[in-house]
Formats: sequence, structure tokens, C-alpha cells
Amino acid sequence: MKPILTVVLLFIAMNCFAQADTKVLGTFSAGCKVFNYDFRKSTKGIYTFKVDLVDEEEGRIYFDKDSLTQLKNNLQKIVDSLDVLDSLLHEERTLSDGIKDTIKNVVASYQKIVDSIYNDHADLAYWKAQQGPLRAMLQLASKLELNKYDSLLGRYGDIAVMSKFNQATGVILNSINGLSETRSYTLNEFKQESFIPLANAIINKKKALFLPECATETNPNTIALNLFYEIKARLDFKDDEPITAYLKLRSSNIKCYYNKSGKLNRVLKKDSSILPLANKFSIDNVSVEFEDGAIKNLFADLLVLDEKGQPIVEFPVRFKNPTPISISARNDKDKIGDKLMYALDLGKLREKLIPERVQSGNKISLRFVVKDSFSTEITVEKKFDYSNICFPLSELLEYADVLEIDKEDYSPVNSVVNLSPKSPVVELKKEKRSKILTVKTFTDLVGVQGDQPNGLIQIEASRKFNLWTARIGSKYFYYGALTYLEPRAVMSKIEQNKRDFILTAENIDQDELARSGKKKFNMRAIDLFKYQSFAFDVDLNLGKVNMPNVKSNIQVNMNAGILRTNVSDTLDVLNGALVKAAAPIHKILNTFRWGFSLLYELKPDTRYGLVLGYDYRKYSLLSEDYFLIDSKNDVIHSIWADAHLKTNDNSKLFFRFKTSVATPAKKQNFVQIQLGYLLDIFKVSSK
Repeated sequence: MKPILTVVLLFIAMNCFAQADTKVLGTFSAGCKVFNYDFRKSTKGIYTFKVDLVDEEEGRIYFDKDSLTQLKNNLQKIVDSLDVLDSLLHEERTLSDGIKDTIKNVVASYQKIVDSIYNDHADLAYWKAQQGPLRAMLQLASKLELNKYDSLLGRYGDIAVMSKFNQATGVILNSINGLSETRSYTLNEFKQESFIPLANAIINKKKALFLPECATETNPNTIALNLFYEIKARLDFKDDEPITAYLKLRSSNIKCYYNKSGKLNRVLKKDSSILPLANKFSIDNVSVEFEDGAIKNLFADLLVLDEKGQPIVEFPVRFKNPTPISISARNDKDKIGDKLMYALDLGKLREKLIPERVQSGNKISLRFVVKDSFSTEITVEKKFDYSNICFPLSELLEYADVLEIDKEDYSPVNSVVNLSPKSPVVELKKEKRSKILTVKTFTDLVGVQGDQPNGLIQIEASRKFNLWTARIGSKYFYYGALTYLEPRAVMSKIEQNKRDFILTAENIDQDELARSGKKKFNMRAIDLFKYQSFAFDVDLNLGKVNMPNVKSNIQVNMNAGILRTNVSDTLDVLNGALVKAAAPIHKILNTFRWGFSLLYELKPDTRYGLVLGYDYRKYSLLSEDYFLIDSKNDVIHSIWADAHLKTNDNSKLFFRFKTSVATPAKKQNFVQIQLGYLLDIFKVSSK
């Protein structure tokens, strides 16, 4: 049975760690154009690969003009040859009017397409619209088998007109198929010898989109090789930093609005206070800062465009989210699109532009007009506040979660990512395996004296879990409730010196001894705390208020936990009297404690910070024959300061001062002065 059990357990473990299709999204540049790629590995081990243009509005087709000229001439020759062909075939079979019309329709359609390409008006959207009709006409033309008349037409100087026509139009049709296809190609294995030919062929199909001046400098085989190693590296790295989501730019242009009310609404309301702007805004750069399950800061730098799509001013306008945006929960993404981004102080833009009120049907929009072209015909919108220009986040970003079994928190690691039209997709990753636990090792400087219970070597491990990460408020201060849960385990005493709290006859409950002849010890909460060897606590954040202008926040937490304290005594009871025991008696006491904490956190810089705190903890002994003296001695108040200095991305020095006092006896106090270091305990194994 053991082998069967092993197989079953292995199967269960594999399924526990299974996830949906492994997905790698990215971009690459070819022919001075930016393309997206989508590479996936299914749970069955099947690979797929797809390439498309980042922005179809940029999908203009580039064909060689000489080839187009020749194609146009051949098309015209076909039309001119129809009557000749009809007369030549008169004795055998006359071309019906229906066949003539079909041929003319095919030729006319291609003539229109070629003219459009020749005049540089054909974009990818146009090709996609023409695909269906063109394919239908090609099917009709293929049934006519016109190429069998080439030899007959050749007698009259039009040698192989039909073959040339079929060949030339075939080139264009293949280009249409390659440019507009969105199909995924399948691979049974992901190896260099199978992937590179496929990627090379797909890129070659996109060549008609390349800018002419860049086409000769683009090597599809080199691009395919680079893509292979990029995808392979990201697949190999995924296990240590699993991908939790993809962040994508939706378009290169943004439609903005003007909020007349001046209120920093969090959603776009469909009323008279929200007016559309006539101008489009193009994306220059987008920066996103993630912190504790929310988008803390989102900066979108946009260029204001005129009617011709050209920037009116050379510098971008920065838009920002008024409050953090929650992204950790499954349903948070449903509301992201409604969040509004507002323009910051436009500065010099005020000198360049003026708002013009324009009547468009029954709708009113605002148009930016360069002041140099100001005329008396312009109706200036009065009391126009540039900082009330806004747009919904749905215009800018798409947030796509990666599904995994047993995952409820979809937020990425605290980080900053950047997007732009040339780099429109980024992977959002979970925390490294080496950083799942925050582990600190420290020493208590008071314990150096040797006569104090403070541990010389102490270890603390914790993990913060995001809960409800939504925030309410304004850009000046915002708040949330139940934002996180943080379990914490502390080994406070590893060395042997002063490891136990020594109980003496003074701790014996004399009344109980006289009544029952049993020894029962009375203890103080402060002693249980001072001599604790291990503690496990859970902090639940009840509320958090952020004040960005003063770089700080205030938190109120509730906490509860268990601590263990080593005690020993040399007392025994003989005939109702205390006598010295033959050997020390060692016990481990369990104590339940609960309470509240108040924290003030100052975060001026990512490299250093300071936390000031107050704790209220109530203690209850859980061990038999050991009791707290009375209810007045079961509460401990602590005041502490915790400062840290970040030495690099993986390490942090910290200093902590804490003084604890039991009530009501003020003399029952305990001072801790700790100096420590944050450890990356899995760093070696995660490489």
C-alpha cells in the first residue's frame, strides 16, 4: 500500500500547485513597429504562440510602388482583354454576361484596393473590412479558370496576363492574411529548433507593416532567437516569482473629460457636470506604484493633440489617481475602470492653451485652442480649472488576473512598473519565495550585562496578509478598515543564561498550602513577559488613516496570542511544609494575551523609516497550579519606537526601544533595547 499511497499523495500535491495556462505576454520591435506576443502553455503541455500589432491605428500597409504600378496595369489589361477573349472563344463557348460581370467585379475590387494602397490610405482596419468580400470574389474567380486562356491571349501580345494577375494578387492576399490574422499557432514542444522557424514565419507575414526605411535593417531570425530565450527565461523564473496579473495599455490615445463640479469624483457620472473634451490625448508614459494590495500612485503622462493628431505642446500633462485603488480581491477589477484620473497642476500649459466652448449637436465639449491663434469668435469657458480634466481608468489600462487554484489575493509584490506605447504590457509578480516570511534576528543590548533575562539571540518571523484594501477619502487623507492581518512568531531566548524564571517561597500561595497541602504559585504578568521563550501573536488592523502630506499614517490594531515562559523551582511539600527538592523542577507555562495597539508610522523615504507605538495587553495564565496574583497585575502597557535603515533590496538594519510597565505597580517595568538585521532566509535556495 505504501507505493500507492505515495503516488496518491504526489498526485494531490501536484494538483494543489497546479494553475491555469502558463502565460507569457510581452512585446518586441520589428521594422520600427511594436508588436505584442502571447505565449501560453496549457495544463496538458501544449504550447501556443500569437503575434499582433500593438495599436491597429498604426497599422498602415507599405508595399513597393513599382509592383503596385505593374499590378494596376495588369488589372486594366484583364478588363480590356475580356472582349477579345469573348470573340476568340465564340466558336467554342461565349462568355456569358454573368461571367463577365463576375470578372469585372473581381478586377474592380482589386483596382480599388490597389489604388487605396498606392495613395497610402490603406490601414489594417480597412484590410480587415475588405477581407470577406475579397475572399468571396477570389473563390468566384478561381472557378473561372482564366489562366487556361493565357496561351490564347498571348497571341495578341498579352502573354500570361492571367498568371501575372493571379501571382500579384496572391502576394497581396497573403499579406492581408498575415497582417490581420489573430490565430494562435500550436507547438507540441518548446524547443529552439521548433519555435524559431515558426516565429520567423509569423514575423515575415508582418513585413508589409514595417516602415520602408526600417525593413532592410530587420532580421526576423534574430528577433525569433531573442524571443525564444526571453520566453524561456521567464518560464524558468516563474516558479520563484509567480505571475499574478498582466497590466496592459488599452490604446495609444485617451479620451478626456472636464468635471465642471470641481469635486474629485471617484467614478464618471453621466450628468451635465461631466463634459467631453474635443482633443485626444496620446500616452507618453505610465508609472504604477503597487503597495499592500492597492495601486498607491498611478501617473499617466499624456500629450495634448490637435485635430491633426499632432502634439499642441512639447511637454506632457500628468494625470494622477486621487486615492489608492484596491486590486487584491477577485472583484476589485470590476470597479477599476470607473476610477477617475485627474490632471495635476498644468503649469506652462495655461500659457499655451485656452478652453473654447463648442456646440456639437445637443452635446457640449471643450476644445483646447492655442492662444497664438486666439480670435474674437472663440467663446472662452469661464472659471475653467485645468486640474478638473479627467478620464476613467478604463480608457488607459486593462488589468488581467492570472488564475491559480487556492489563491484569493491577486495583488502583486510592492513595486513600481512603467508602461509606454513601445512597451505596452508588463507582468505583475507575487513576492519572491525568499521573501514570503519577514525574518529578523536581533540581540537585546540590555542582555549583554548577563544579569538580565533579555535574550542575546532572538528571532522574529512575520507575514502580512492583505484583507480589505479599499480606501475612502481625498487626496489629502484617506482611510481604510480591516486592511491586513499579520501573524508573528518570536523566539525570545535561545541561550541558556537566565533562561528560566526562578520561583521561590515568596511565590507560594500560603493559604492554599495550608488548606490543601499543595503548592500553587502566584505570578506577575510582567515576569511572564520578561522570561518568555516563545510567543505567537496575530495583529488585526482595525483602521488605518494615511496622511500623504505629512508622509505618515496612523493605525489601530487588535491583537491576540499565546506566549510560553520557562519557570523552575526547588520547592517540594512534605507534611504540609515546604522543603528543598532533590532536583530543580522545570515547567513551561502557557499564557493567553490580548489587547490593542496604536501606531504612528513615518515613511519619508524607502531607505529608512520610524514607527512609534503603544500596546495594551491583558494576560491570562492557562497552566494548572499557576495563577496571576490579582486582576490588577494582569495588564501590561508598552511604549516603543522602531527605526529601520535599508542597506540593500534584501537587507535591513533596525533599532527598537521598548519599555513595558505593569499596572498599578509602576516599579514593575521591563526595558528592551534591540539591534537587529532582516534576514533573507531562503535566498540561497531560491537561486
